[in-house]
Amino acid sequence: MRLPILACALSLALTGCHSTKTEVTQDTTAVTPHRDGTPGDEGPRIMREPATRAFKPGGDYAGNVMVTLSPDLREVISYPECNEVDSSMAPVKLARGYYLDRGGVGPNTVFLRWTYDEYSRLPETPTPSQIIEAVIPDSHIAEIIEIPLGINYAKIHPEMADTILTKRFNEVKTIYKSND
Repeated sequence: MRLPILACALSLALTGCHSTKTEVTQDTTAVTPHRDGTPGDEGPRIMREPATRAFKPGGDYAGNVMVTLSPDLREVISYPECNEVDSSMAPVKLARGYYLDRGGVGPNTVFLRWTYDEYSRLPETPTPSQIIEAVIPDSHIAEIIEIPLGINYAKIHPEMADTILTKRFNEVKTIYKSND
């Protein structure tokens, strides 16, 4: 008697269970790369990460630590702790004079006199007033662009961002341009 009841329960359990694979998609401005590594540009995107940003510095200081100041450039809004910084955080040089942003860049970003390596070796993080004193005079961001490639992918494969800059620049969106 137990065997037929057990067989019936098992049969119901197996026929009542099924799996449906639902793919969640969200269209973004970032391009999902094809499996072979080339940038893709068709179909729905399955990415939820922001697009890559790149910038042009207003001078020869892209290898220096960047901080964000208030709009009047008198107060420090954001800066890294010296023990959180190393040379791997430095922006990556790309085509057309752009650099891959690896830490957040905006119109009020300025550069300090320290390179990433020098800053990481400081005995302690500078105070906000020391940071203001260490700003390279007139340093600024000349231009910020958005590259249609997910930021996490671009950090691993900056050459893909370079490919878009050299072969598909018409897909790049300028989001900030300095008047200087």
